[in-house]
Amino acid sequence: MIVHTCAYDFPNEFRKYRAAEERQRRSLRQQQDRYEPRVTNLSVADEVLGNLRVLDTLTDIDDLRTRAAVALTLDGYTQAEIQELLDAKSERAIEALIYRWRTKTKKQARKEGEQRG
Repeated sequence: MIVHTCAYDFPNEFRKYRAAEERQRRSLRQQQDRYEPRVTNLSVADEVLGNLRVLDTLTDIDDLRTRAAVALTLDGYTQAEIQELLDAKSERAIEALIYRWRTKTKKQARKEGEQRG
């Protein structure tokens, strides 16, 4: 009963609290990503070649929004964070962008493989 009365007396306080908690979690995640080195099993040469291949792939993407979404995904951002950064309508919109790019890239790779083989 007391909780309900407080909610009526202070309607936006809980929303503010939840928003502040989410901002705190997000900032801690970003801080961990920045300052903790990522552990990898790849050699330096393999990692550099992989990064170069990704950069080549990114430059092949014509749509700037898709390019940004893919780059942010590769940098470890969640779809919710990408939605905020790109000002998209929903997380599903970001998911759809990445899905369409992935299927298009797979089709192109199959075509190139068939032409070579």
